[in-house]
Amino acid sequence: MKTKLLKLPFGDIQILVNGIPITFEYKKPLYDTFYNNNDEEIKASGAFGININTKELKPDDIIFVYSSAGQLLTDGGDEGTVNAIAKLKNYTYGIGGPDTEFIEWQYGSIHGNIPSGRFGYIHHVLDYELIDITEYGLKYKIVNAIDNAADEKESLYVCVIWEDNAKPYAYDIVSFLTC
Repeated sequence: MKTKLLKLPFGDIQILVNGIPITFEYKKPLYDTFYNNNDEEIKASGAFGININTKELKPDDIIFVYSSAGQLLTDGGDEGTVNAIAKLKNYTYGIGGPDTEFIEWQYGSIHGNIPSGRFGYIHHVLDYELIDITEYGLKYKIVNAIDNAADEKESLYVCVIWEDNAKPYAYDIVSFLTC
């Protein structure tokens, strides 16, 4: 499905490019299942994966995965991911996306002789880089990727997960599924 504004129980999600809302695709995410301490399978109250087409974007364009609810705090992420989570009155929600610095470092350490860049080990395998995590969402910047032809740019995938705070595992499921 495609939209410019995703209305969710806790607030709205938009994808802004240079401050302007764009149309984006959303669907069931890659992962929406959590296992509690008893190894019981639990589905999140709500979950969407968002694909942001970066093909038409230019270097230095800023992509902001924006939540109107705000109050997000960095949760740390995992290998190759970052996430930010907020505990609101009725819901806990989070946004997760790629940790571009880790991905670039990992690619460089595996593939060896790659030109040095701003991180000291590789110059942009991805077409975008994470530049900020704010209380309103994740910000990425489009960069030139020397290993990807300009007409083969990838899309940026992020996820939005939420859970009712009445559930004792609300924070845990959101934290786990946004990594």
